[in-house]
Amino acid sequence: MIEFVIKGKELGNLHALGIALGLSITFRRVLVLGEFRNEWIDIVRRSGIWGAMLLSPCPQELPCVRDLEEAIALSEKTQSPIGYEGEEPLPRPFRVSTFNKNYLRARRWVRTGGAGREYLPLFACLYNLLKLRDDVPIVVSDIYMKSPVEEKTDYQVLPTYFMPDAVSEIVSVHMPPIPAVAIAKGILIGGYKAGPVIAISTGGTDDGFIELGGYIVDINRRGDPCRLFRERVVGYDYKLFAGEFEVEPSLCDRCGDCFLSSCDALAMDKGGAPKLLESCTGCGACALLCTRRAIRRVNDTFKLYIR
Repeated sequence: MIEFVIKGKELGNLHALGIALGLSITFRRVLVLGEFRNEWIDIVRRSGIWGAMLLSPCPQELPCVRDLEEAIALSEKTQSPIGYEGEEPLPRPFRVSTFNKNYLRARRWVRTGGAGREYLPLFACLYNLLKLRDDVPIVVSDIYMKSPVEEKTDYQVLPTYFMPDAVSEIVSVHMPPIPAVAIAKGILIGGYKAGPVIAISTGGTDDGFIELGGYIVDINRRGDPCRLFRERVVGYDYKLFAGEFEVEPSLCDRCGDCFLSSCDALAMDKGGAPKLLESCTGCGACALLCTRRAIRRVNDTFKLYIR
């Protein structure tokens, strides 16, 4: 039984594959019609899926199956896309959409990559917004900061969320060149309701994604990502947080939150308080994470970082 049929002619082949991927990683069964490059398919195969993803017409590098139920069973067994060339079925949803951030293989849908330090304030803003939530947010991103934290796995099948140990751990899915907004849209089309779905997009916005209830950080527009949840679409402006910063040790309670930025320009003194190194570029990420105003921008009268 297929739950969704996605057509590349209507959406664009790469966008259609992204929507299908979002559906399949939330335990949905999807048939996607279109023409797909080998490198796109390889990304999905290496990362894996949870539901079933059938591609039609059959790509050369995939097994080709004509029986629908056989194709579905093979895709779910192998956790991989399968070629299908039978009759186009009528879709009928029957599953509940769910997502586990760490199942079998931690960060399984995060391909390795490395965004620059200029994105640290963006991830710090989102960390502050997500750390106190009691639901299961999904962050799909076109950019990703490599995590220095050891990967961990929790084997729960129901939607679960863990407290990130670094700002880079907030990203749940990073699979370029498949657009983040397309994957996130597929998650919402499938009916995911366990928490907010956020797309960090380098490819602009998607009105359909917004209408479904999604949130977008549009890297192409200027704005304050700390206002996410108050505004459905926000931008990002590195200069908004940049400046010259100082540390006031007497205000520091040694909580360690500033070090969650994993910034290599931040060190710890003998007493456990942070100190800024000469390599500091003044991005402001550590100040965003500090809840005691122990790290602050020079000459700032008010604290601007807790939104």
